[in-house]
Amino acid sequence: MSVDLSHIIKHNFYQVSDKDASRKFVKETIEQLRSKLLIQDEEIPIFYEEEENETYFRLPVYDVEFYLRNGFWEIESYYRYRQIIIRYDNGFVLRRLTYDLAMALGQKEAWYADEFHTWNGTFCEDTDTTFEQWITKVREEKGSEITEYNQDKFIEDGYDDYEDVYHDSFKECDAQFADIKSKFGDYNLLGLYPFGDGFLRCEKNGGLYLINEKTLKPMFNEPITNVSELDGPELLIKKNGLSAVVDQYGKFLTDFVEGKFDWKRANSSDRRIIFNTTAGIELETKY
Repeated sequence: MSVDLSHIIKHNFYQVSDKDASRKFVKETIEQLRSKLLIQDEEIPIFYEEEENETYFRLPVYDVEFYLRNGFWEIESYYRYRQIIIRYDNGFVLRRLTYDLAMALGQKEAWYADEFHTWNGTFCEDTDTTFEQWITKVREEKGSEITEYNQDKFIEDGYDDYEDVYHDSFKECDAQFADIKSKFGDYNLLGLYPFGDGFLRCEKNGGLYLINEKTLKPMFNEPITNVSELDGPELLIKKNGLSAVVDQYGKFLTDFVEGKFDWKRANSSDRRIIFNTTAGIELETKY
């Protein structure tokens, strides 16, 4: 059975029981994320569950859900918990994702917890739970302070031995962000979370670009509106109200067209079909 990962980021709002105040704070947060991460032309609706008095929203591009709690965001990415400590080809990508969100929210730290220490247990299943109550419960269970995230230790010791909760002050991420930013020239680096084969989102003259962190070359020479993942190696690129699918290197697999792209499994277990009903496109790719 897989165990989900929760990302915890602090804020200073403690009126979750007030539906109107919660909605106002969530709306302000969405606009802050839009501005800092340059998320354009994407609808971000706010949801409210009456029975649980729970306010939440889904952030496009990063494809995560923000659940409002007293003094913190419980962010669900729906990755397995152990993936937070695994180094992939583009580095510790889930740590990078969390770093981008924390930085956009004006925070310098975050916590990682398995689902049994957040929504699927007694730690913060109650939407009125405060950050202070959550972290006190975790410390009491551990009998000590929460362990600091240490990516070098994970690489050295392997990925089989890990704890249920970590704190992250993003020391390596801060250094990495500063190093990459210094190499990108006129491009303003927006975050460390990679798309495709190591492309990072950047802003230049108000436009969005994808720059490869190793080659320092842009995927496209002209700005795009947005980029998102298609649950596989392909990327969905939006520009001027149209969408196109590219491979992980930026090679176009379709033209820019109207309509929505989605995917379904093909007959072979390692293949899938990317389709756009409006544009009449069906494209079989390796999953």
